[in-house]
Amino acid sequence: MKKIKLTKEEQLIEDNAENYISIKGNKLKQIKKSISESNERERISLRLNQKTLKLIKVRASEEGIPYQTLISSVLHKFVNDDLVDGRQLKKLSKHL
Repeated sequence: MKKIKLTKEEQLIEDNAENYISIKGNKLKQIKKSISESNERERISLRLNQKTLKLIKVRASEEGIPYQTLISSVLHKFVNDDLVDGRQLKKLSKHL
């Protein structure tokens, strides 16, 4: 099995995974509010396989938006639990 080299931040997360505590209630609302008040953007690097990137570019083109905007939108929806899986919707609609 190929060993993956982690960054310092990734290794810190890996080392402390068992100490993870879910945040709920007012504390979670407070954190989300402080995050939403900041509209600053930060540049990141992201490695994707070529096929995935090509598919993202095609989808972005179909939507008429830059592919970076599409990626940002999908990630934003994911972390806010607003991302909807179309396949799951189709399965659910069959049961109605």
